[in-house]
Amino acid sequence: MTGNICSSVFPVLVKAIRLLRRQDEVLNKRIRYCIGLVCGHLKSDFFAKSEAWESGVPLDDIARVDFRHKTPGSPASDYAVEVRRTSGKGPVIKRTAELSTTNWGLGYFKYNACDYCDDVLAETADVTFGDAWIPKYVNDGEGCNVIVVRNQDVQDLFDRHRDELVLHDSDSAEVYQSQAGGFRHRRQGLAYRLYVHKQRGEWTPTKRVKPSLDGISNQRQKTYAMRTILKNESFVAFREAVKANDFSEFRKHMKPIERLYRRVSLSPKKRVIRSCKRIVKCVLPAGAVSRIKNLMGRS
Repeated sequence: MTGNICSSVFPVLVKAIRLLRRQDEVLNKRIRYCIGLVCGHLKSDFFAKSEAWESGVPLDDIARVDFRHKTPGSPASDYAVEVRRTSGKGPVIKRTAELSTTNWGLGYFKYNACDYCDDVLAETADVTFGDAWIPKYVNDGEGCNVIVVRNQDVQDLFDRHRDELVLHDSDSAEVYQSQAGGFRHRRQGLAYRLYVHKQRGEWTPTKRVKPSLDGISNQRQKTYAMRTILKNESFVAFREAVKANDFSEFRKHMKPIERLYRRVSLSPKKRVIRSCKRIVKCVLPAGAVSRIKNLMGRS
C-alpha cells in the first residue's frame, strides 16, 4: 500500500511526521506528501466546549462543533460556529463575533508550547494552505486561501487544473502580510518570551530567534506579557465556570483582564476606532457593515 497522503495539517504535527519517516521505513514509503495549514496556535478542547456552551448547548449535549460555518453575504472574517447536539435536536448556529472566546489574538486555551513555536507556514509541508487575511480578498464570504507550494509534484497538479480553479499569483511579501500578526508574535514576541525566561534562569528551547529585547518597545513588552496572562487565566476561568455550572463565570473572570490587555496593547486613538467599530457592528446587520467597508475602500 503506497501513495498515501499525510493530511496532518498543523505545522508541529507535519514536522513530527517528517521526523518519524526518518526512523520508520514503512511510513516513509507510504506517506508521499504532507499538507499543512498556516497556524496561529493550537487550542485545547476547552475552546470547542466554550463555543458550544456559550451558544446555548450544555456541555453534556455537545456532539460536534463546526468552527467555520459560512454566513452568506458576509465577509470571510464574519463566520459562525455550528454545534450539533447528542440529544438529536437541531443544530445551533452562532456568529463568532457574538462569542467571548473566538478572538484568536487573545490566545484563550492555547497550549503553552505554542508560545515557543516559530513555524507559522508549516515549513516542512509539501504544500501549505491558510486564510488570506488581506484587504482585497477578505470581503469574499466564501473565503480565499494563501497557498505555499514546496513540492514540484504539487505545483504540477495545480498547473494541470488551473482552468478549474481561481488562482492568483502572489509573492512572499503578500503571504507575510496575510499572517503579519502571527509572524510578529512568533519572531519579536518569541524573542521577548525567551529573554524573560533567560532572566529567570529557566530552560528554553533553541529557536531561530535569540532571547532579546532589541527593538521591542515597552508597550509591546507589556502586550506580550499580557498575552501570557490571558492564556493562563483562560484555563482557570473555564474550570471555575464548569465548577459553578455557569458560563457567565468565565466572562466575569476574563473581562477585567481583557480590558487591561486592550489598554496596554492599543493606543488611545486605536481604542476609540475599535470602540466605534464594535458599536457599528452591534447596530447594523453584517451585510450593511460589509457594504460600508466597500464604499469606504472605493472613496
